Amino acid sequence: IKYLHEKLPNKAKLGLYFNPYGKVLELIDDCISCGVDQLIDANGGPVWTEEGFAALHEKVRAELNDTVVDIAKQVEQILTA
Repeated sequence: IKYLHEKLPNKAKLGLYFNPYGKVLELIDDCISCGVDQLIDANGGPVWTEEGFAALHEKVRAELNDTVVDIAKQVEQILTA
């Protein structure tokens, strides 16, 4: 969440915080879940071995912050349209 605060423009933050659909933390949780799903799919997941899981975990962990910021920006555009 701290990464989102640092990377999102003020307009995007306001759009997320004053959304008419519920609590902002739930919306951020949805953005994070969407990011995880997107990255798992993009990296060939799900996986069924310990080695595959470790590799996928590292790929998702490395890309998750930037992916969630991109998703949050898209959500903000929808909410403020």
